[in-house]
Amino acid sequence: MKKKRSSSHGWEKGVVVFLIIVLLIVFRQSLSRSSLQLNDVAPPVCEGLPLPVSYPYAGGFLEPHACAIQCQDHQQRYIVYSNGFSTQCEKLPGCRDLGEDRGVICLLAESSLSR
Repeated sequence: MKKKRSSSHGWEKGVVVFLIIVLLIVFRQSLSRSSLQLNDVAPPVCEGLPLPVSYPYAGGFLEPHACAIQCQDHQQRYIVYSNGFSTQCEKLPGCRDLGEDRGVICLLAESSLSR
């Protein structure tokens, strides 16, 4: 006896192809969105007092925890790295290096450039 092909076989194959197409579209959009953030969105202006550090910014998590001083003196700060980049410390009352941890730089205000 020959087995009959299930009529749902074609339907299942169509669903798999559809899901693969959706996955590819989502993956492509995630790549283009990340490049959009780097090129098209202007970084925010740094707020608070500069906090110079002796190490360069390379993106991502760095040590030590430079913004911890905010919890002691309650002054908003931003980190200025040895290679000229800067990142914003978490808004008060927090004191984490959020800009550094998230890889988001900030621009120095013109008044801080003339110091």
